Amino acid sequence: MSFDAETYLLLERAFSDDTTVHAKLFGIAEEYLRSRQPMPDHLADYLANAFKMASREADRDLQLKALAFGLGLRSMNRRASQVSSYDVEVFVSCSKVKSDHAALQLLQRELKSKGIDVGLTRLRELLYEGREARKIHDSEF
Repeated sequence: MSFDAETYLLLERAFSDDTTVHAKLFGIAEEYLRSRQPMPDHLADYLANAFKMASREADRDLQLKALAFGLGLRSMNRRASQVSSYDVEVFVSCSKVKSDHAALQLLQRELKSKGIDVGLTRLRELLYEGREARKIHDSEF
């Protein structure tokens, strides 16, 4: 298991409107592939998931669309996430509130005051993803 924080943060934005992310991710993946070094698990999963989506289609045009969707180059009329799992995990872990639920409610109110509307269910999902990434990161040090 390997973890690279820079790559992880880029992958957090792979499905956003940031147009610079994909060139950076593809460059990082290319470096790992050319050097024949194992790439971080989260980068390998990102590429494998996109390839899997493309492999399910028989038609070449549909394969290209599925691959682009899997890589985050296309979307299905979905809003870009304005909050990352890292941000949610850090907020909850640094919060002085005793329960995760109360911390997430506090975060939700703070985000709403900034014009960002995110549901508690989505914040819980992001918290779970952030904690999983933290476990992987911490297990390597």
